[in-house]
Amino acid sequence: MTTRVRFAPSPTGPLHIGGARTALFNYLFARSMAGDSKFIIRIDDTDPERCDDKYISGILDDLQWLGLSWDGILYQSSRTLLYKETVNLLDENYACYVDEEGVTRLKPWGPDQITIPDLIIKKSKPIDALQLNDMALLRSNGTPTYHLATVTDDLEMEITHIIRGQDHFVNTANHLMMMCCLQSIDPSIKIPHFAHIPLVLTKEGKKYSKRNVEQGSLVTVKDFRDAGYSPEALVNFLALMGWSHPKEKETLSMTELIDNFSLERVNKAPAKMFTTKLDYLNKWHKKNIGQ
Repeated sequence: MTTRVRFAPSPTGPLHIGGARTALFNYLFARSMAGDSKFIIRIDDTDPERCDDKYISGILDDLQWLGLSWDGILYQSSRTLLYKETVNLLDENYACYVDEEGVTRLKPWGPDQITIPDLIIKKSKPIDALQLNDMALLRSNGTPTYHLATVTDDLEMEITHIIRGQDHFVNTANHLMMMCCLQSIDPSIKIPHFAHIPLVLTKEGKKYSKRNVEQGSLVTVKDFRDAGYSPEALVNFLALMGWSHPKEKETLSMTELIDNFSLERVNKAPAKMFTTKLDYLNKWHKKNIGQ
């Protein structure tokens, strides 16, 4: 079976270090699998008011700098008709409606409780489906929401594994519910496996973002590039934030990461950002790779 994963950045800003790690884990997983595996970039650009082409080029440039070659690139803004076909299918078979603000929504459907089968968390607490919000599918201007575009593309692209941050866990309950709706209409649909990787936190345990760190802290891939870190060191560092080598080795090349990567060795607990290890890895890689 072909393994197909995707990294789906939203071009509303530069590539965040947490997003880069998500891309890396997807890349390593795909490249570690035997057979014809695929690592696909999917640009989440369905909201023209928030997206900017300069961020698309910046994200792609950062991924190339990190050494993450992809097997295809897709722009969600070019697939609006496909998303509306999904809405039509759901409307014909389930309870879709337009709210007072003009947003098309889908009512929860299926079992009273949803248990997300996760390859990292393993056992998740059941989620009360009746507590889920009615999922927004189309904005009042007719553009697809994140939920609609994500589910439609994951199924249409035959993504086998959705590897993303634990902050998406609540979204996954809605997405799984919608996937089950579509699978009941078309039994040939295969629902992907889910794997929620731990978040990147500050030393104080807050989500690692510009609002939670001191001014001047490195947050985006560009920040680390401009600070003089090598791509090999940053990749090595990102891999070790949430994953460990079977023999606890810490200085690793991309080839070694691919040869040893598995979701089974991804931690459940959040990873905290300590750049002292990155400084050490940067010196090691520059010395041993001749940079």
